[in-house]
Amino acid sequence: MSAPGGRLSTGRSADVAVIGGGLAGLCAAIAAAKHGLRVVVVRRGLGTTAMSSGGLDFPADLPRLYGAGVGGPGVSSAATSEAAGTLGDWLRAAGAELRGRPGEEMLLLDTAGDVRRTNLALVQHAAGSVERWSGQGGKLLLLGVAGYPSFRPEWVRRRVVAAGLLPAERVAAGRVTVPGLKDEGDLPAARLARALEVPDTAKAFASAVGRAAREAGASHVALPPVLGLEKASEVFRWVTEAVAAHAPVAVFELLSPPPSVPGQRLQDLLDRVAVAAGVEIASGRVTGAALEAAPEPAEGPENLASVTVESQGRNWTLSAREFILATGKYAAGGLDAGGLAVAEPVFGLAVFVPPPPGWPSAELPAGQRLVREMVYDRFAARHPVFEAGLAVDWGLRPLGGDGRTPRFANLRAAGSVLGGYNHFADGAGSGVAVVTGLEAGRLAAEAASASEKGEAPAGAGAATPETGAGAATPETGAVGREPA
Repeated sequence: MSAPGGRLSTGRSADVAVIGGGLAGLCAAIAAAKHGLRVVVVRRGLGTTAMSSGGLDFPADLPRLYGAGVGGPGVSSAATSEAAGTLGDWLRAAGAELRGRPGEEMLLLDTAGDVRRTNLALVQHAAGSVERWSGQGGKLLLLGVAGYPSFRPEWVRRRVVAAGLLPAERVAAGRVTVPGLKDEGDLPAARLARALEVPDTAKAFASAVGRAAREAGASHVALPPVLGLEKASEVFRWVTEAVAAHAPVAVFELLSPPPSVPGQRLQDLLDRVAVAAGVEIASGRVTGAALEAAPEPAEGPENLASVTVESQGRNWTLSAREFILATGKYAAGGLDAGGLAVAEPVFGLAVFVPPPPGWPSAELPAGQRLVREMVYDRFAARHPVFEAGLAVDWGLRPLGGDGRTPRFANLRAAGSVLGGYNHFADGAGSGVAVVTGLEAGRLAAEAASASEKGEAPAGAGAATPETGAGAATPETGAVGREPA
């Protein structure tokens, strides 16, 4: 492993280096920093967390991951509940409230008129759970904003009626203006959100919402998700209090497809929690890695010593005792499906994929199954390509192509770069990200602390049942095998 040529600037060091700064990466970084360690996150930019709808898919039981990882046997609903509780505590400390429970379905309407099934959401979205406004009595008012064409309340009204959620007489549509922006057109959501972070603007906007609700005889008002970015919790409180002065109305925000203000809010909240915990967030792309010098003959997996980061035309090195890979799947660049086979571009790790017909049931192919074989003509099919990813041992260390031995002793993986589950079909993406992120951060922190003291971290050798890692067998996960 080596870095490409280029101008090399001053290096940095950390106890734990996290590659990727989305939901999984930041959960890992915060968890490690809570142990009093120096943690550096390297990310190319805002990932899929910032593009998410605002709902968190968080099942009570995680799907099985490839290998003997956290998603295998032994993960109870209590563990996922604890992880969700930890995330909720962190967000609350940043001024936001998370609602819902793992495994309990929450139905929320989005700005396209679709009903999304999720489990957790911030309070301004959870307040609009379908069951709250689709029961007996009451009337729903869908309010758009003048100059913001991305949300068409009349269209959503027709979809609500067509879906049988409400009869036509119990749902209305309208528009209000944001003071100071009424003469502008094609406003981006972020522009509206920032304008409403001015208290006087938010309260004037809320008065218009309250008047519209009173005139429509509404009991619930649905707004597009534009009530602030960094100050979203405060803006939501200002608006609900001001609307209540005009009419006894429940106000909520809809979820949003990307580009998503709710996703940007979640990313911003996690960034704030991370910075408050002492995490350093650096912008850049990892382009290479160096190994620790090993005594001859070397035994067991190799250790990473550092990674090379390219940022604004400069290369710099980041050395660490422990590394965590949380680069996501295809959209975020954590896996590359641009060639014939799926590849992991940062460390060249083995990527495991679902077996083709006739493959031995106890094994999974690593590295060579063609992408075109894993994508079907039907859009809604359970495409195997979405189950591709890394296989890990019980310590969340990515396995080599043999499916048994970790490729590196001090590298762990978390989030959707892991294989074995389908983010779309299983509805578990956020749950996997948070649970594996927290676990990777904890394990990395313990190993880094042990390394600093000159102690051997638990499970430092090859993955075996005795060390707690577990060989990847049909009972505990998947065995990788290079196809002939």
